[in-house]
Amino acid sequence: MRAFRQSGLGQAIFGLIVLTIILGFLVTGRGLNLASFEEDCAVEVGNHCVEPKEFYAAYGLVASIGLNERVAKQMGLKEVVARGLAERELLLAEAKRLGVATGEESVDTELLEGRTHVSLPADGAERLAASLALCVDGPSGGCEPGTLGLRSLPVKKNGEFDIELYKRMVRVATGRSPSQFKEMQQRELSAARVRELVTASVRVSEEEAFLSYARARSTATARVVTVDSNWFERWVTLPTAADIQSWKTSHEAELKASVERSKAAWKVGCPIVQEIVLEAQGEESQTALLDRGKALARLDEKGFEAAARKSSVVASAHLGGRIGCLDATSNPEAAELLVALQAVDRPGAITAPVTTSRGVTVLRLVDWVKAENVEALASEFHGYELTSAFLGGEAARKFAEDLVAKLGPAADTSAQTEEAVRATLARVAPNEKEHPGLTDPLRPR
Repeated sequence: MRAFRQSGLGQAIFGLIVLTIILGFLVTGRGLNLASFEEDCAVEVGNHCVEPKEFYAAYGLVASIGLNERVAKQMGLKEVVARGLAERELLLAEAKRLGVATGEESVDTELLEGRTHVSLPADGAERLAASLALCVDGPSGGCEPGTLGLRSLPVKKNGEFDIELYKRMVRVATGRSPSQFKEMQQRELSAARVRELVTASVRVSEEEAFLSYARARSTATARVVTVDSNWFERWVTLPTAADIQSWKTSHEAELKASVERSKAAWKVGCPIVQEIVLEAQGEESQTALLDRGKALARLDEKGFEAAARKSSVVASAHLGGRIGCLDATSNPEAAELLVALQAVDRPGAITAPVTTSRGVTVLRLVDWVKAENVEALASEFHGYELTSAFLGGEAARKFAEDLVAKLGPAADTSAQTEEAVRATLARVAPNEKEHPGLTDPLRPR
């Protein structure tokens, strides 16, 4: 060993090692950290890694019908999405072996119609798709063949594809850019083609064959109105203190269960926050967008909640921006937002605008979780959340019943729905001429 160190070759090798360490300090200010080169994965299949942002994009599509966190947890939705992505990667590996792929033109055709796709695990896929509205209902129950994992997004105005509406819906539902989302959809369609090849040779009974024949040859005309309770939560039914107290009194067991789950998940030191996420409007510059974000810092609690309902482009808008405890797993941008919260020193304070992949985000600190206040904070958050869901659901049901009563065989469904939406908003905001709820993609339509 001594002879090797003293030789010319040995000295050259040791010199190279020392030079590498010095360069590591010069470039990064610290020693080499090999762990930093490791890729974070939400799902790993063989040598392929599904990154967390793609996982959250798929989860966003699955949950975009307005599922609250409590229901999603009961269904084990994150595990379901992970299994679906794992199966998708196996199908894509087979697609590569078979030379099966999907061209851009096929992807564009789907996206222009608002048809997006997400992989579901084969075990129980049809039951899951039916419960999450991730397929087209078949005439004999269950899902129409070829529609498992289909999620339709509203991307048209007046019957024409609207690129700005498409970008907004993609961002809200998945947190991805249009190009990233398109790439993801290309992978989904390629996996779907292999899935079809796998099932193409399956034998069916005569009864099933005749049912398929009848379905292909039969036609029906349906008029459908979609009524989303989240729209009513955001624009129509704002819970008052009396509403919340009344709901708590009659739903003690449900509230207690939610509080217990939060107490276990909300760690001491976690910030309870409200959020507003802004996107550029039209040709608005980034500077002007940041100025809009800065203006929010002057709002009080009621003003911040009203601004969240009116301007925020993410799902929390229907709860006035409430998202509960913000920790590192809350969303892909949580780490950046937690840094911004370090500058906030008191409950009620509002952070400076933070630019993330979702847009410009502003947070209002409700409080920090402490051992002595976790139960009160959980009760306040879930009391509001569950009351809002109850009131929104009741308002949506009444709206639908009233609309059905008005619609005759020859009625113009679109005109009647639009009239009912305007009348509903006029009752809650009589002085607002062009209410923002009229352009919300989730409005009854």
